[in-house]
Amino acid sequence: MAPNDVRAYRFRGHRYISTRKFDLATKDLERARALAPSDYDVVYHLGLAYFMTAQFPAAAWTYRACLERRTPGPALTAGWLDCATLWSGTPPAPAGAGAAPTSQAPGDESRIGITDWLYRSFRRAGRAEEAMVLLSGIRDGLTVKENEAYSRALLFYKSVRTEAQVLPAEGFTEDTGVSVGYGLANDYLAEGQTTKACALMRRLVEDEAHWDAFGFIGAEAELTRANGPCVAQAKSAVSEGRDRRETACLSADPPLGSARSARKHLEAHTQAGRSSAERSDGWGSYRRWSARSQKRSKSWSRSVTIERTI
Repeated sequence: MAPNDVRAYRFRGHRYISTRKFDLATKDLERARALAPSDYDVVYHLGLAYFMTAQFPAAAWTYRACLERRTPGPALTAGWLDCATLWSGTPPAPAGAGAAPTSQAPGDESRIGITDWLYRSFRRAGRAEEAMVLLSGIRDGLTVKENEAYSRALLFYKSVRTEAQVLPAEGFTEDTGVSVGYGLANDYLAEGQTTKACALMRRLVEDEAHWDAFGFIGAEAELTRANGPCVAQAKSAVSEGRDRRETACLSADPPLGSARSARKHLEAHTQAGRSSAERSDGWGSYRRWSARSQKRSKSWSRSVTIERTI
């Protein structure tokens, strides 16, 4: 692979995100940023890699630097977008003589996507006031198509629309709906509504047809992160249930009046309660999603290995 070809690092970094190899994605995309520090797509995907690994301050810094950039960086590959053009309205150059532009002119479309991820990063990093400032320029009627899902999410954060309006029931069957849903779930987490957020994310990952959508990837990463809020909540629920069962068992008359029987009685109730909790949307959900995520990652490893040789 050409060591100074930003395209290779940008596209392989994206593929690593899709295959849940976030550390490798971060390494590639940081290299890409060193080669093209003002490239919109490089910054966008690097921020995603940080976000998926709960590096929310780093994601916020990355997105904010792009959104606030006003001076173009070094010349980019033809057709690639410079962060500085997000506010200037200058379209990217065509990819070749007589070719049509590879993307629409920057403006509302490009800003909306990166604004949403910056908002999410600020909220998860505990910087709510800075997140709220971003919403001042969000309104109905912005010119967006590709990033329409992010526009809907931003309108929800601003309380212009309700959850039912931005995420109808049929939205769960679409990639755009999964993207909106993950945005809402992050907002609920930031507001301390962990139970609601985790329940929503579990619903988002029910249909694996959307496995490559960033909303699906993010929800899956959140649900399987060992120290994540959803796993901590599930562990806490199992622990609280165990404590209640132990209290109930110890306060009752031990069967047959023997210490050995009392211990067996307690162990039986504890195991029964644990099995029930694991069948529900609790600790068992983490273990199942972790196993499925690892299996999926292994099944895709061959395609990534092939790309390393490009």
